[in-house]
Amino acid sequence: MFNALNIKSTTEFTGLKAVLNGNNLVLSYQLTGDFSNSQVNVALVSIHESTVVKAGENRGLQLQHTNVVRKFVSTGALPTGNIELDNIPPVQTGNLVVIVYVQKNSSLQITGAASVDPVR
Repeated sequence: MFNALNIKSTTEFTGLKAVLNGNNLVLSYQLTGDFSNSQVNVALVSIHESTVVKAGENRGLQLQHTNVVRKFVSTGALPTGNIELDNIPPVQTGNLVVIVYVQKNSSLQITGAASVDPVR
């Protein structure tokens, strides 16, 4: 049986840093390995959210949500780069994580991934 988790990454992120400044985030990265013909995908994830239902049969209930993607961008993979996420929704700093991964354009294979907590 094929298990993708047993395949070693061919691309690595180094120098990964995410800085929040108001409602903008700048992700800095460096790539090593095979990232030709690839995209860098970035997801800004809110770890926990809750919503109060305002109408219907569940009115007044509070729904809990985990790992909500608040912003997602893709760009061509470069050896070194800065990716800006503008106009991000307001979220508490300790409730955020940035997930970044490299994906081949043709096969959509993910060749490397990492995460980083944003800092102000």
